[in-house]
Amino acid sequence: MTDTSKIKATNLGPCYARSFSDIPLSRELSKAVGADRAYQLFWKGVSPVEIVATMMEARHKAIDVLVKRSDIKQIVELAAGWTPRGMTMTEDPDVNYVETDQDLAEIEQKKAIARKLLGKERPNLHTVRFNAVTGEGLEEVKKCLKPGPVCVIHEGLFRYLSHDLKAKTVRIIHDLIEEHGGVYITPDVHVQVENADYNQLTNMKKVNEVHSRMTGTDIEKNHFKSNAEAKRFFEKLGFKAEIYTWGELVPELSCMKNPALNPKILSSAWESNKRRTIWELTLK
Repeated sequence: MTDTSKIKATNLGPCYARSFSDIPLSRELSKAVGADRAYQLFWKGVSPVEIVATMMEARHKAIDVLVKRSDIKQIVELAAGWTPRGMTMTEDPDVNYVETDQDLAEIEQKKAIARKLLGKERPNLHTVRFNAVTGEGLEEVKKCLKPGPVCVIHEGLFRYLSHDLKAKTVRIIHDLIEEHGGVYITPDVHVQVENADYNQLTNMKKVNEVHSRMTGTDIEKNHFKSNAEAKRFFEKLGFKAEIYTWGELVPELSCMKNPALNPKILSSAWESNKRRTIWELTLK
């Protein structure tokens, strides 16, 4: 599946789930795009919103922690979807943020929403069309970059890609970091064994079946068998890895106190989600 536009049908679900958190602009963005409809279509009756809310808040914030630690002010986000991260991080005028996606209509829509929510265009926020698998549009990304290191991030992309397609994306990232210097951060290393308890808790197997049909891929087969296998995968592509858990980077979640959510389900979900991993990758 090189046509990553098929993934767009799933990207409103995380947007809705983040609206239960204190992530800046998450509620406003969810409302602006009607993200609640996506949950009704793709998640309701399959996995409770409490499960998804803990996952999306923790994943988003864990990335933010490692980006901040890197002290890199130039960020490239692949397959950004409806994340508000570009809008929030560019409040710092020293940050140069390039968010990418494949669907041109959604890119234009997001630009319009950003102008409305921020009250103006920000010269340090760039939203450009880019295919993270084929590399189409890479020159447009590079035009937005300044000299100096880059921090490349993505969340949610790799669950839809086979290992061969993952490798294509990782090679593009490697070349970009080799040219500029920097770091690659992602929570998208999905591992079969370590995720077994989470899958049972969340009925994620059913979610994966639904999303596999929507996106034309086999999500279960896209998982690595173990962290060791994933580590070898990245090493062959020229990266060395530091692995963290979401819980050690994000000890508390705001959605846990949201009165609209079931506290018992939230607690069980977070106990499982806090053990999920995020990878910080640098060139060997």
